[in-house]
Amino acid sequence: MFNKIFKRNVTIDRLLVQGNLSTVFYIFAFVFCIPVFIYLLLSILCLCGLFTSSNLMSYNVTDAPSLRWAVLYNFMDPGYQAQASPCSGRIVAFLLALLGSVFMNGLLISAIVGWYDRFVDKWKSGLARYDETLKHKKIITIIGAHETVPKIIRQLLSRNSDINYILLQTNRNVEEIRSQLSSYLTDKEEKKVIIYAGNRTSRDDIKELYINPENTREVLILGDSMEGSQYENNHDALNMNCLNIIAELLREYSNTTSYSSKNEIPKLTCRVMFEYQTSFSIFQYSDISNKIKDIINFKPLNFYELWSQRVLVNTQLSFDDQMYTGYLPLEGKNPIRYDSEDTVHLIIVGMSRMGVALGIEAARLAHYPNFMRNPKLKTRITFIDKNCHSEMKYFKGRFKELFALSPWRELKENEDIDKLKEENWNFDNYSTEINHLGADVVDIEWEFINRGIEDDDFHRYLQQQVENKHKRLTIAICLPNDNASVAAALYLPEKVYENAIQVLVYQYHNSSVIDNISVNNRMNQYYKQLKAFGMMNEAYDVELMYIQELAAQILGDEYYNMYKQVIKQRGIKEIQINSNRGKSHIAKYWSNVYNANSIWTKLRSIGSDGSSIDNENDIHNLAKTEHNRWVVEQLLMRYRFLTPQEQEKAMYSLEYKEELKGCKMAHLDICSYERLCEVDPGIFYLDVGFIRIIPQIIRLITNQSKTNE
Repeated sequence: MFNKIFKRNVTIDRLLVQGNLSTVFYIFAFVFCIPVFIYLLLSILCLCGLFTSSNLMSYNVTDAPSLRWAVLYNFMDPGYQAQASPCSGRIVAFLLALLGSVFMNGLLISAIVGWYDRFVDKWKSGLARYDETLKHKKIITIIGAHETVPKIIRQLLSRNSDINYILLQTNRNVEEIRSQLSSYLTDKEEKKVIIYAGNRTSRDDIKELYINPENTREVLILGDSMEGSQYENNHDALNMNCLNIIAELLREYSNTTSYSSKNEIPKLTCRVMFEYQTSFSIFQYSDISNKIKDIINFKPLNFYELWSQRVLVNTQLSFDDQMYTGYLPLEGKNPIRYDSEDTVHLIIVGMSRMGVALGIEAARLAHYPNFMRNPKLKTRITFIDKNCHSEMKYFKGRFKELFALSPWRELKENEDIDKLKEENWNFDNYSTEINHLGADVVDIEWEFINRGIEDDDFHRYLQQQVENKHKRLTIAICLPNDNASVAAALYLPEKVYENAIQVLVYQYHNSSVIDNISVNNRMNQYYKQLKAFGMMNEAYDVELMYIQELAAQILGDEYYNMYKQVIKQRGIKEIQINSNRGKSHIAKYWSNVYNANSIWTKLRSIGSDGSSIDNENDIHNLAKTEHNRWVVEQLLMRYRFLTPQEQEKAMYSLEYKEELKGCKMAHLDICSYERLCEVDPGIFYLDVGFIRIIPQIIRLITNQSKTNE
């Protein structure tokens, strides 16, 4: 009851902490309420005939003041006691003087000063709490003052105008965080931010955030800093621990709230940032525990994947605008069509986390219809690094399913760079029979070159690649050090600046150097191909994420409707399995996301504006291209191909096929398109059906986006 009556108010707290003159006035007004109270008491006694104003201040005074002034004089200054009449007057004067000395000059003033100091300290240190205020407000909760927080707050407030507050909890120095936010946010935006100091693995601290599905729009578990002295080695584990605590608290909340059934409990969206791509990828194909997914809509995030998608996923279908300065798709402004002889080549300098993420995203997207005409026209992804051999081992071990079917080669430190002119490729399936999968299953090839950026071989290799007129070349400088990345980008062979589609430069801290010599420099066009990316405060793009999720949802719904129609029209036997042994829900979700990301690449490759796809040749070529993209996506998500014995059995048993997906992460359809038509012929009609509904998906995405603006 006391907390409800004297609840803290955010607006009042801000006024008090600012220490303005009006604030001081309010504090002293409270102090003078004491003599007012005494005056009222004495006035009542006067009305009863028990006391008069002359008793308090009339002795040796020609003009006695009124009662109210007499009370005030004696309360503020003990020297007025001599003017009180003897006996009762002086007793009251003495008591007033005593009260004034003790309560105003002593206890009250010191208490107010102490309280005010503690009040300010609580605000500055993030210990002030606003439980009663937040209970009835719409809030978005951010846990962890990650480097991306200022940009995230601005985007969230821009997109969610009905949000009352952004509640930020951090284990870092609150004053430093508040200073960072003040330098980035406007005054209006900053007034909507409340900062709590707390530990995201403390149940008590999380409980203070009052997270519930009614008032909390969504929760972002970002964790604190990813660099410097604030770096957390166990960042991902701490974030998952926080998610578990939130799930427990939500379950307790739902038990105290009257829901008629389990299905009526609203799910709260929780976005969890993973620093390590290994942790992130696990939750892309493996369902989270039932205790969490029954009550939370779990959305994993990764800083490096977010940036990779910002750079490579391009929703534009035409680049006729000469003023366009954004990131270009891997094929550039001109699409790669079925009859093209060109191929995409992405060269990544530095196998950092950003470099690896960029290579993985390119493998998901860079699939073109000309591969169906000539299997030699593969997309090539090249990693160049001083420690490429050891990094390659880790990378290949992580994606062993992919490299069991993908051609790859390595140039070791002591080998001649001209060796790469030979078409010698390796496969990691020496002891595995793969003839049953068909030929040319994967349309991506990988190179690993053990060289540093200072080596002459590095520049010779770039010179050779850029001179090939059929190469659509993109170079990504992904060194961990910003200055080293800038230096590497500025001293590339001249032909690179002339012929490469773009040179991407990883700039984690700030992009000003690259921006001022490329985007913002209209006089000197020599470095116009340079584009900075990977900035720490710009990774989270609310609009791109919204479009992705919307596209994934629409794609999933439309694909399901198409699936029902096709199996009915073609008489395909539908899977009737009532078990949990199929593909996980989260794996299907991410499959839809990556499929949606590739829609615009498909449309560009046939010159479509997205309104219709009428040419049957285009439809069939895109269906084959989609299968190639899907195969690589599944291999990256750790699904493997079937052995000859498994394939033979799965061809005639739908239940066994689903069991292999769920229990062994093995998929019958991971094979060449020609072989697919033999082992799982119904999929052909589904791939074709999907290409036919792409214009409908585009229309729904466009309409829904306009509705939510």
